[in-house]
Amino acid sequence: KLEIQNTESLALTDFDLFKDLTASEAKELNETAKHFSFKKGELIYAHGTPGNSLLLIARGQIKLTLPVKGGQHVHLLTLGKGQFFGEMSFLDGHAHSADAYAIEDTELLNIDRESLAHAIGQDQRMMLIIFKKISLAIAERLRHSNVELHDLRES
Repeated sequence: KLEIQNTESLALTDFDLFKDLTASEAKELNETAKHFSFKKGELIYAHGTPGNSLLLIARGQIKLTLPVKGGQHVHLLTLGKGQFFGEMSFLDGHAHSADAYAIEDTELLNIDRESLAHAIGQDQRMMLIIFKKISLAIAERLRHSNVELHDLRES
């Protein structure tokens, strides 16, 4: 895992999740965000490892898989530039529930809970907007999983 300093990828405020930040909030959050680069096929994090960060895809694509018996992996989701993942661990502080791999060269912005809370401060409206957007993404992914499970049962 290489930490990178300069990138031509999406900036923090290019993500829908953070479009409503004030200039000072965005500046503060951007200063604390970590930038990481992963090569195609590289593991970003493994199921069961600790996590408290939201990972934003500035460039590239990732896949989330779930390890199952016999060393196999079930594909859960593919995400690309402009999307985020790691939201469950970000919200509840529990270990990651899946494996995440880069499926092409990928650049990520990493924002931990404490940095977000510090940047937003006491702005409850902004916190509500961000958490609503995270909740909507989780709901959409859960609906997608429900459809896939239904299709599996029917086949």
